[in-house]
Amino acid sequence: MVSVIIPTYNRAELIGATLDSILAQTFKDWECIIVDDGSTDYTEELLEFYCGRDCRVKYVKRPEGTRKGANTCRNYGFEISSGEYIQWFDSDDLMLPSFLEEKVNVLDNNNVDYVISKAFNFRDPDTTDVINKNEYHYKFENYRLTHYNYLVQNINWLTYDFMCRRSLVESLRFNDNLRSAQERNFFTRLTCYSENAFLLDRYLTKRRIHDFSIQTRLKKNEALMLGHELEFFYHTWLDFKKMDRCKESQNILFVEAVKRSFFTEPSFKVLKNLTAGFLTNGEIQSGAWYFLYQLSMKIFGRGIFFRDRFREVSPILNQKKCA
Repeated sequence: MVSVIIPTYNRAELIGATLDSILAQTFKDWECIIVDDGSTDYTEELLEFYCGRDCRVKYVKRPEGTRKGANTCRNYGFEISSGEYIQWFDSDDLMLPSFLEEKVNVLDNNNVDYVISKAFNFRDPDTTDVINKNEYHYKFENYRLTHYNYLVQNINWLTYDFMCRRSLVESLRFNDNLRSAQERNFFTRLTCYSENAFLLDRYLTKRRIHDFSIQTRLKKNEALMLGHELEFFYHTWLDFKKMDRCKESQNILFVEAVKRSFFTEPSFKVLKNLTAGFLTNGEIQSGAWYFLYQLSMKIFGRGIFFRDRFREVSPILNQKKCA
């Protein structure tokens, strides 16, 4: 059985089409768990209809007292799921009818941990208005699927492209500290555990592009985007510090977090931990000038002297940006 896990929040006008695409699947052995993040529209009433229509559709709410957000919903959905195969999906996108069948066939007939398909973008509300096929993600003809290539984004894929065996993700959870790039954080860690994948050269998902998505909002606000990028690199670096593997990745993530912190306003907690990162690596001067720069910026709104001293002793600001 496949467990399809969908977080949702105020998507009543869109999620019906998503569920219709799941009900139309040629593969029938599935459960669909929708986890509501506290919707205030008519999501609950709509889902009651779908649950009554098909018992494979299950509607639950994020448990009280847990952190709000799609990541918490994804994690809770996984915990209550029972499928041998796991498929995360979004509440505004659509599956082609053979979506589940083609992926299950790959996992049933190949000794791999997960399968990756492809998705094309359409402009809401016309599902036939194909904008692009996400060519900037799927560059497998140029790069092998390795942890490093995913980390630096030589290759990429979307959440719904990915279906895996349950055993692979038993010990992994989505990081609920992140407001965006949750999937990138998850797959950066996952590829550290397994690179054993099957690349299915088939477009099986219709990805809806509309004005209310997180990525659309970020593209319109550069400062907000930089803040979210800092969150991603910082929290992923912390995640990797807890993992006894992929040590080189820790350094890459640390460097990218430090870079972003020069163009945003990191909290004192972030500042403290990044400074400690320098000291742990034995870079005492770099850590001192970094801390003084950030402290000066917080107090006086300037710190060019300390930034220049940092640049003299550390190559970080002169390194090429990670993709």
